[in-house]
Amino acid sequence: MLTEAEAERKAFEEQQQMRQHVRDYAKAKARRDVIRTHNAEILSGPAQERFERLLAHCEKDADEIACEAGEEASAQASRTELSVAAYEVAYIEAYADAFSALVATTLARCDLLDRAG
Repeated sequence: MLTEAEAERKAFEEQQQMRQHVRDYAKAKARRDVIRTHNAEILSGPAQERFERLLAHCEKDADEIACEAGEEASAQASRTELSVAAYEVAYIEAYADAFSALVATTLARCDLLDRAG
């Protein structure tokens, strides 16, 4: 039989896993949306590899932006029990917005560099 502390720890770990699952789903959805928006399904060879590198770079930046947004939302809600929910909602919204914007900006910048070169 679980002690009260063990039960609380287990519940906390399950909540953490669920939040990570939700974040992973949001990231995957944002990735799919960006790929569809930029018709990247049709890329192949070097163009596909370049696009994948661009996505990886943008994913890291979007994650940092989303973490900051989540921390800000959590701090604003810290006086309530909703700070964890505020963090998750802000993270998911910020990630989707930031990832899409970062990819579009980076693609535009690459296009300008390709035309100039």
